[in-house]
Amino acid sequence: MKKKVKVRVTRGGHNEGAELSDMLDGVLAAAAEGRVQELRNYLDRGGNPQIKENEMFGYTLLQLTVLSNNPDAVSVVLQRRPDLNATADDGKTTALILAATKGNANIISLLLRAGAYVSTLSSPGAYPLLAAAEHATDEAPIRLLLRAGASIRAVDESRETVLHKAVQGRSPRVLRELRTSNPSHHHHLHLQPSQTQSTSHPPPHKQPNN
Repeated sequence: MKKKVKVRVTRGGHNEGAELSDMLDGVLAAAAEGRVQELRNYLDRGGNPQIKENEMFGYTLLQLTVLSNNPDAVSVVLQRRPDLNATADDGKTTALILAATKGNANIISLLLRAGAYVSTLSSPGAYPLLAAAEHATDEAPIRLLLRAGASIRAVDESRETVLHKAVQGRSPRVLRELRTSNPSHHHHLHLQPSQTQSTSHPPPHKQPNN
């Protein structure tokens, strides 16, 4: 029987803003709501950890647990070694992008320790660090991504920098962490995106697919 669950979507189509009510079956609904025991029962019976929903954006089971914001649910799925860098139907959005958008340091840490790529370009053209800079409320997600090798010089498709995103997010703690991490970029905090479009910022190095 299908169960209606609520999933938030971002301005880029992920998990913030208007609420969607969609129909998800059994374990997919359990993943989206972070119901650990139901996930464990499904996987213990030999369920496929690679399944995807086809009602919204083509999120994987792992991505749905990330959206639930429950680290325990994420851990259950990670134990079955799913494809960490699998994408949604847009061909770009990974579990780490969603975790960065949620600003959940515990889930970001779980994914990074499991081997998630930190330099995968997402929809709509943002790297995990850019998403975290805009949406995180404290410095922990930023610190984790930088330590894992994320480039502070990343820009999105509109040529907005990590610091521009942090200004939009308005978290003093995120801004302070970025200032400490890259003092040479302080002046960007006072510029509008259009003023930096002509500046060359090499994109971060993409990790090769396994």
